[in-house]
Amino acid sequence: METLSSLLERIYTTWVSLSSTMWVMDMILAFVCGLGLYLLLLPFLESHLSSPLPNIKFTKKLGENA
Repeated sequence: METLSSLLERIYTTWVSLSSTMWVMDMILAFVCGLGLYLLLLPFLESHLSSPLPNIKFTKKLGENA
């Protein structure tokens, strides 16, 4: 019975350490994919963000409904 509990403890410890390792690897992979997507879309975003804004003039009409 002693060996069964030590075997289960060893399996549990290995599973927990693999789980945390996989979580870290998933986070690194998500960060790298997000960065790659950002770098892929950066030229498109720069060309649209640097365009001048349309010339809009705001006028205030005095005397109407005053």
